[in-house]
Amino acid sequence: MERKRELDLPISLIRRTRSNVKTSWVEEPVSPRIHETSYVDPMAVVIGDVTIGEHVNIAPGATIRADEGMPIVIGNESNIQDGVIIHSLKEQGVKIGERVSLAHGAIIHGPVTIGDGTFIGFGSVVYQCNIGSDCVILHNTVVTGNVTIPNGKFIAIGSLIQDDTAVEALPNVPEESAVMEINMKKAEAELAGELQKHITSQEVKREEVLVEVAEKKTQIDVAEQEILRKQKELEATIEKQAEADKYQIEKQAEAEKFKAETIGLGEAEAIGTAGFAEAEAERIKGIAEAEVIKATGEAEAEAMMKKAEAWQSYNKAAITEILIEKLPEIAKAVAEPLAKTEKIIMISGSSGAGVSKITSGATNILAQLPPILEGLSGVSVKELIGKISGVKTMEEAAAEDVEVDIGVATEDVEVDLEEAKEESG
Repeated sequence: MERKRELDLPISLIRRTRSNVKTSWVEEPVSPRIHETSYVDPMAVVIGDVTIGEHVNIAPGATIRADEGMPIVIGNESNIQDGVIIHSLKEQGVKIGERVSLAHGAIIHGPVTIGDGTFIGFGSVVYQCNIGSDCVILHNTVVTGNVTIPNGKFIAIGSLIQDDTAVEALPNVPEESAVMEINMKKAEAELAGELQKHITSQEVKREEVLVEVAEKKTQIDVAEQEILRKQKELEATIEKQAEADKYQIEKQAEAEKFKAETIGLGEAEAIGTAGFAEAEAERIKGIAEAEVIKATGEAEAEAMMKKAEAWQSYNKAAITEILIEKLPEIAKAVAEPLAKTEKIIMISGSSGAGVSKITSGATNILAQLPPILEGLSGVSVKELIGKISGVKTMEEAAAEDVEVDIGVATEDVEVDLEEAKEESG
């Protein structure tokens, strides 16, 4: 089934042609070059650096191999029959001229050159030689040995030409070969008809392929138009909807942004107003607190002044009170030694100096107390007592106490003297 489909395809698409392999002396592969007017049967094989000219017929089973790097060239209007083998080796190319006919099963192996209009018969072998133009080499002939066959020579059936002696003995193509020429012309006509048939078939196939390609292109164009239609429909449905959704989202986002900005501004203004109010309240509160602190300070200062004055007055009063409380104790302490004296023996002269000395000493002791107290307390006893109405000064009180004490002492002395006199008497 696949084979039948292959035969229906254009010849140019199914012929078995390919490039040569890369070798150490061929760096890049080369594919065959076949003129579009030539026919290569699908059963033929063409490989490598092969050049086929115009109106050339390559029959089924022919093998043309230039796969080792050296080229094979086939001239215009040449006929390569069934089973022909043409092969080139390294540095051993093959060049075939125009209107050359290679009959069935002929082998052409490079290095070889074949001139225009030459015929090589069935099963002949041509190797390492040069064949001139318009030569006739009949069937099963071998030409080799690097010989050169001049133009127009005739080689009979089954001949072996491998040296110059054999070449020199070759005759020219005989006149009776006109029959052969007629046959060759007939063969060429048949070949031309066959070739034309193949060419026509190839053209028909090409036209069929072109029609098929046109149909495919039309189908592709229809498919592209359908794609464009669906794309436009998609744009009208989905993309337009997407644009509408996008517009709605953008407007909603703008509204949300405006709302957020408005709320933010309101909150900011509210916060600012509250802050200003709080600041004003704090300022007023601060002023009030400052006034309170000031009034409190002034009151406390005044109280402290009053307190200081009170303390000062208290100190003086306290000191005064202490002095008043202690003065009798001081007077008692001064008089206590005399109170404990049981008797005083006075020995004096007629002037009475002994008794006066005692009173003078007691008076001097009491007179020294006010300066001592003033030095210790800073309070003048005299001034303090003078400020108290109805109170005598210390000197006056001391003087009275001394007088009393002296009087008591004098009385005691007098009693003691009397007792002393009585005892002595």
